[in-house]
Amino acid sequence: LKMSLPLLCINQGIFKRGRRNILTSSLASTYMYTAFEITDPEGVPIGINTTNATLAAPNLFNSRRYANANAIVLGSSGRGKSFFLMLLAYTMRLTGRKVFLILGDKGHEWMKMTRNIGGTYVELSPGSKSCINIMAIRPKAELDLDMVEDYSDEIECLLSKKIHQLITFVQLNMKHGEMSDVEESQLSILLSSLYQSFGITEDNESIWLDKEKKIIKTMPTLGDFYEATCKNSVLSRRISQILDTYVHGDGRNMNGQTNVDLENNFVAISVSNAGKRMIAPFFFIAVDCCYDEIKQDRTENEVLIMDEVWKMMTNHNASEYVMEIYKIVRGYGGSAISATQDLDDLRASEHGYGIINNAKVKFLFGVEKQEARALGDIANLSENDRRLIVGLSRGQCLMSSNNDNIPVNILAPKEWETFFTTDAKRLRELKSKE
Repeated sequence: LKMSLPLLCINQGIFKRGRRNILTSSLASTYMYTAFEITDPEGVPIGINTTNATLAAPNLFNSRRYANANAIVLGSSGRGKSFFLMLLAYTMRLTGRKVFLILGDKGHEWMKMTRNIGGTYVELSPGSKSCINIMAIRPKAELDLDMVEDYSDEIECLLSKKIHQLITFVQLNMKHGEMSDVEESQLSILLSSLYQSFGITEDNESIWLDKEKKIIKTMPTLGDFYEATCKNSVLSRRISQILDTYVHGDGRNMNGQTNVDLENNFVAISVSNAGKRMIAPFFFIAVDCCYDEIKQDRTENEVLIMDEVWKMMTNHNASEYVMEIYKIVRGYGGSAISATQDLDDLRASEHGYGIINNAKVKFLFGVEKQEARALGDIANLSENDRRLIVGLSRGQCLMSSNNDNIPVNILAPKEWETFFTTDAKRLRELKSKE
């Protein structure tokens, strides 16, 4: 009777007769040794922790819990990744973060949600009315070196960085043969001279027309770049032909100053209609401008979500650029999140494994049995967890971080379903109700 009352009274005779040996795996799951709790007061609610039926609301920016705010979303098609990304982006914005989305696949599915939250939706493809000037140099805040590993450049030359990015952009347009050393050298000299004609030098302050009023000088366009290459005997052979597409061809809408609102707190840029030939350079333009926006203010927590980013990582420089984002964005108070259903394509990229390893949080959706072992090796999963991700149904994932693997049911309020769901049958039902 005393043992049944809340008196903390233990009868030693009964205790000795009832004691038994238990496995450490059973002991580890008992309170006070482990609490499978991922509810943070400043976190983003994504569903229910199925281990203990509590709210799953991780805060990726909690530096005491996660080494960085980067994440990666992996899983087979039709398992609920798009729904989860929409939920993650939406709740990130509702909790005060600025969100940038680069959509490499089915971008139209995001249009309704983006407009619902008052964001900017940009269709970036050949023939569209949207233009983002890849030539534009944007200011950036001072990098917090205490938040970044293996980075020594305290003062980065904005002009040199932009020239390197433009060379990468040109390379992404090369389908037959890589750029020669002579072409790359000539491009660097030509671009430096072009920017100097606009009053922009290696001095980072030279980009300002009026710094107090935050007015930047007029930047050159791809048309100016094209005209300069036509006058160069080395570059006129191949490079000018590439740029001709963006001046006189189907990509000529990109020849001009930026005409889209990148100052909005929720920006979704779809490159899914860019076509197989031009999706990589258009993806790069979108990532480049969004990353520049993140680097302008280190005091804000900003999120860059790149869906199917491997489509851009088709050469060394582009792959290295994504790797740099994953390593450096934390120093600007940002987070990089990428998602893919083609695990083999991401791993085949030069820095694929590096990106996966630099994502301290992994959201693993269901995969086929043959992919489970590879995914398990990447996320350091046990055999039980590998079997678990094979059996996950649509809308379920395994959140993996700090050697903890927690199953989560992805849930959102029913009121959000109208602009989250991507299922055609459900969309017809909702439209009929409306």
